[in-house]
Amino acid sequence: MDLNELLRRHQLAIMAADGSVERGDRDVYLAIARIYAGRIRDLQLTLGLPRNAWPNGATIVLAARHVEPPRPGPDSNGRAPPETDGL
Repeated sequence: MDLNELLRRHQLAIMAADGSVERGDRDVYLAIARIYAGRIRDLQLTLGLPRNAWPNGATIVLAARHVEPPRPGPDSNGRAPPETDGL
């Protein structure tokens, strides 16, 4: 698996943890993210890349918090908005 794929999967696990309602689910996704973080670190070392910067000196953004937009409230008839599948 290449570095981009590892980074993608790590980010997906972080986003899934952030969106988890249940603490147990969150813990599982964070454990998965830690596994990918270890694989990313190992691959960086294998390739001779620095841990926190690209070879040209640009810093890597390691984490960013995703913030969901506010959910719409009930319509004028008091009905809740339909649920979405997250897409």
